[in-house]
Amino acid sequence: MKDQAENLRKIIAKVEIPKIGGAYSIAVVSGKGGVGKSNVSIFLAKAFAARGKKTLIFDGDLGLANLHILLGILPKGTLSQYLKNECKIENVIHNISENIDLIPGGSGDVSANSNLSKMLADLANLSQNYDYLIIDGGAGIAENTIRLAVSAGEVILVMTPDPTSLTDAYAMLKVLFSRNQKNISLLINMAQSENEVEAVKSKLFMLAEKFISFTPKYLGFLPQSKKLTPLIRESMDILSQQVGEFSAKINAIAAKIDGDNPAKNGEVHNFFAKFAQIVRGKL
Repeated sequence: MKDQAENLRKIIAKVEIPKIGGAYSIAVVSGKGGVGKSNVSIFLAKAFAARGKKTLIFDGDLGLANLHILLGILPKGTLSQYLKNECKIENVIHNISENIDLIPGGSGDVSANSNLSKMLADLANLSQNYDYLIIDGGAGIAENTIRLAVSAGEVILVMTPDPTSLTDAYAMLKVLFSRNQKNISLLINMAQSENEVEAVKSKLFMLAEKFISFTPKYLGFLPQSKKLTPLIRESMDILSQQVGEFSAKINAIAAKIDGDNPAKNGEVHNFFAKFAQIVRGKL
């Protein structure tokens, strides 16, 4: 791991990347797997797209890289292939539907021969064609996920009402706060009632305020639904017909984020430039 970190620093030490401009970046993370994080990433992108916002989904889980499978996409190229100079950057961008593109991940180590510096520069420039960049991070507190999260303009921390999810969500919140990421919003997924949501939200906020003197923003909750998986490739119109409450709430969340988007009041930092700065510093 130490050798790979050193390789990363050497590879991008001199790369010039646009520091501002581009999409408003949102990292979707969770303290543990199984909380529906990837579903949130995909359906949030659909909700933005329905609002006419051009959205790019970045699969940041390089180990699992399952978003293209969920979406039924056969990649022409992946980030891993690009890093190994096996494909061009345009082969890594995959159109999902109107206003939504995907960059699939892919497993593999970063070697000294990798094309990381050029990739970050290319992606920094490419991201300026979008309104939103959604980074679907890996589940749990992995270092790669943390680097992606602290590079984003905003983090959505996804949890469920399950007690173990509460513990893991607090652990993730604590790590992000310690790494100076303070633009964090809580989203409670798979909720069965508003009383359940209020109970788990209050517990997390109490822990955060007591031990790290920080309270994240509250974005809202999404109801539990067994119909989501077969609808993941469908349009928002179909989603609304099949799971009206879920559709209404994810649309409301997208509207809330879009209304608060700092890009409306000026330029935002470029996610890929920020990521490069973090790698140059301390991994």
